[in-house]
Amino acid sequence: MNRREATARAMQVAEGEEASVLNSPAWLTGLSLRGRLRSHEPMSRHCTWRAGGAAERLFEPADLADLVSFLQAAPLAEPLTLIGFGSNLLVRDGGLPGTVILTAGVFGQLRWLDERRVEAGAGVACAKVARQAARRQLGGGEFLGGIPGTIGGALAMNAGAFGHEIWSLVEAVETLSRGGRVQRRPAAEFRANYRQLEGLNEEWFVSGTLRFDVDASTTNFQQP
Repeated sequence: MNRREATARAMQVAEGEEASVLNSPAWLTGLSLRGRLRSHEPMSRHCTWRAGGAAERLFEPADLADLVSFLQAAPLAEPLTLIGFGSNLLVRDGGLPGTVILTAGVFGQLRWLDERRVEAGAGVACAKVARQAARRQLGGGEFLGGIPGTIGGALAMNAGAFGHEIWSLVEAVETLSRGGRVQRRPAAEFRANYRQLEGLNEEWFVSGTLRFDVDASTTNFQQP
């Protein structure tokens, strides 16, 4: 990029930032956010299909505390859409109203609690959990390697493959309410059906605690 192109690019960025400030709703005024907040962000940049219209606003929080601050300030009338990798997500050409929140960079923690249980953040790739379980010679989670999205999305829709579903592994989850409250809930409080879940009350997943089999050789797969 030469000097002229760099100058033009800087002017475009400055104009975009000015437009973002002018187009910001009143409830965002004075709100100190450490993450990135952009206006009219093309969703094609955040979906695997590389297609779709623009989000009215897109927020990439710095961490959970930053996201909580945003949620506590957002009015109930503000439409909110949380996405992870945007895997197999098709956004209409007309875009999305309100704020789209990217969680993959926020809920990325992966912590083994003991030899069989892992606490995986909602933004962790399902395939990553499958690989780590396999290295520990644990069974029951191999099917996660065939799910292209994140743990949060898998929990929300009870994703599965090869005759297995993620909620068969779930021991407990952490959720985040629209008002910014984080709470831990046991798996018994939810009812998992085929590609759907009952029990979420205007909340999203922060993490899930999964329990695997000790012997990987005990897992039987149903091939399609």
